[in-house]
Amino acid sequence: MIKIILVDDHDLLREGIKFILSQMKDIEVVGEAANGKLFLELLENIKLPDIVLLDITMPEMDGIEACTIAMRKYPK
Repeated sequence: MIKIILVDDHDLLREGIKFILSQMKDIEVVGEAANGKLFLELLENIKLPDIVLLDITMPEMDGIEACTIAMRKYPK
């Protein structure tokens, strides 16, 4: 099973992607966040995903900054 986290500030986009992914038998969306700050908080509380779909333009903390911090904190 491939575990995915969706990170985007547009709820409708996240829901659409989640719906499409839910139709695939080997994929599970294990978390969602509306900005980079919430994404980093989410990583502290769940098992690390295999894939993160991360928007780069979001409020509070953009995807580039969040990705940089996540890669530093969770290098594997």
